[in-house]
Amino acid sequence: MRATLAVEHDTGVPVTMLYATEWPPAGEEAHRVLRVVAFECSDADALPTSGYHWADDPVMWERPFMADAVSAHVAVSGVTDPPVPWWAPGWTTGAVAWLADRLGELGRRRVGPVEPVKNDWQSTVMRARTDGGDVYLKGSAPPATQELAILRELIPPGMNVPVVLARDAERGLLLTEDVQGANPAECEPGALTRDDVRDYARGYAALQQAVGPVASDAVFDCRLARMPWMYADVIRDLPSLLEDADDPLSEEEIARLRELEPVVSAVCGEADAAGIPSHLVHGDLDGNSVITADGPVAFDWATAYISHPFLDVFEFPYFHGAVAGLPVPDAAVEHYLAAWSAHGSASDLRRIVAALHPVRRMPWLLWSANAIRHLRAATSGFPRFPYSPVTSSLRDWQAWLVKCLRSLCVDMAQAN
Repeated sequence: MRATLAVEHDTGVPVTMLYATEWPPAGEEAHRVLRVVAFECSDADALPTSGYHWADDPVMWERPFMADAVSAHVAVSGVTDPPVPWWAPGWTTGAVAWLADRLGELGRRRVGPVEPVKNDWQSTVMRARTDGGDVYLKGSAPPATQELAILRELIPPGMNVPVVLARDAERGLLLTEDVQGANPAECEPGALTRDDVRDYARGYAALQQAVGPVASDAVFDCRLARMPWMYADVIRDLPSLLEDADDPLSEEEIARLRELEPVVSAVCGEADAAGIPSHLVHGDLDGNSVITADGPVAFDWATAYISHPFLDVFEFPYFHGAVAGLPVPDAAVEHYLAAWSAHGSASDLRRIVAALHPVRRMPWLLWSANAIRHLRAATSGFPRFPYSPVTSSLRDWQAWLVKCLRSLCVDMAQAN
């Protein structure tokens, strides 16, 4: 009740709906803790309520992921265009209604609650149980909306990706069947076999080859020919990208990164000279792929990119520990490269992988900068919310950018 009155006193808005929350989470060092969020006022004469509940009743949100500050801002300021659509009160209700309509068109119906799986600035994911099995409803915001274009325009139907039941590009909504399979990142030691590794590596190569060389404007483009100038652009923009970062780079580190610009250009040129065309690269297979009886299935293409196809072999080590008695990363790479034998001998292909190793983190480095730029724009309208979801995500991406930049220095030094 005191919190309700405080919100009303500060905003002049009679509050009829509150959500009890706490950010940062308990245990983290913080000078301030955001605890209460106002959602809406439906009756100017209503008394404050004592029962707090999420505004979107169809979804059982036990603890929304940091959507609190933005929702409060929307409720008390009248903002009509929040940076992330699903943080606006009522968005989930509309999305669940869209889900019900699509299921009806498919002759299916929901038989359980819609459960939250993920909720952050780039995407939100909900699971619904239906009489025909589980489905996943995903909402995306730029730049993650590229996943809709990838699944619609690039990947052939039924090709090692989840079955798409419905999509709405304008609203950024995607409805897919649940993928039943073993996730290598979650398997116990010995759960997978040598055949699983072989089928996975070859199946993923087959997916890339089925897409073929691409140059889609809808997908993040960091082809080897573009990498050097994209990298140079990031280095020039570091003061803006890392402004107020928790662990900024030193002047000495920045100077070293600037010195690497011609080296990056030479490395990319050497790997590109082999002539293998750019393909679609998932970039985040760890945790976003499963092994099924019909082969591997890769999902969540939100951070995919166009570049040299072999850059994904550096994701294979996450198999390690799931297969007994097998050097999994090496075995997976060998099976993967065997699927590309039309482009050279095994030794030739291994040399290309070795040439790419120094820039193996470059796609994530470039994507991190891309994400930060999007978040800067999203954060601009929320200067008074230091613990808002977009600000927290901005800090995470800044930390990842710094990690990738420092790793690049190490990888380049080892290559020399």
